[in-house]
Amino acid sequence: MKTKITTVLLLNIFVIIMLTSGCQENTTPNNKRARLVGNQNLELRKQLAAQVKKHRAELADCEARVIKHDRANQQLGSNTLNTLMESADLSKKNEVLTAENKQLKEKIKELSSQ
Repeated sequence: MKTKITTVLLLNIFVIIMLTSGCQENTTPNNKRARLVGNQNLELRKQLAAQVKKHRAELADCEARVIKHDRANQQLGSNTLNTLMESADLSKKNEVLTAENKQLKEKIKELSSQ
């Protein structure tokens, strides 16, 4: 009796092993296609990551250029303001000198007429 039970159990185990070993995935065209699509997807992700990295670097470069140009524009504005202030000062000095020149000419005429 024990041997019959043992034999039946061993046969059942053998049948289960045979059934499970026969259930391996077969490589069908759909599986190949799925793997191909998966590989293409991974490659596209790598390319996308590389492009994102490149664009971020370009963006950082552009931002640095904008900051540089802003500083240059501020410096230019400051220089322009300084030039205008100096020009205004020179105009005032010119007016003062012109007035002084008129006064001196009048004095010369006065002294010449005496």
